[in-house]
Amino acid sequence: EQALDNEVSGLLKITRHPVQWGILLFACGHLLANGDTASILFFGTFVLLSFFGMLSMDQRRRRETDPKWQAFMEKTSMIPFVALVSGRLRFMPDDINWVGLIASFALYGVLYWLHDLVSGGISLL
Repeated sequence: EQALDNEVSGLLKITRHPVQWGILLFACGHLLANGDTASILFFGTFVLLSFFGMLSMDQRRRRETDPKWQAFMEKTSMIPFVALVSGRLRFMPDDINWVGLIASFALYGVLYWLHDLVSGGISLL
């Protein structure tokens, strides 16, 4: 709630649901790569939960009367980059969390390298 007192910054300028979009993209990528029934059920559930979760969160917040939340929702967008393209927000170099970005790439590299270990033997290398 205290974040609403500050200007919108970082990933929230791209989308107000960055985690949900990350899960959605992860699941969609795995659905494209795996067409078996188990994968469709497993990753399809993530797609549905992420997508409808974003809609549900926005709907619940729209019903609230807190003017700070209403202003936040008017400035930001659910769909990535819409608020930036429409001119409601501007992305500045200071908005990038460089430590987080580097850590994310490092974690991605480790998970990519260890994919066969965490996925039951499906190697990407």
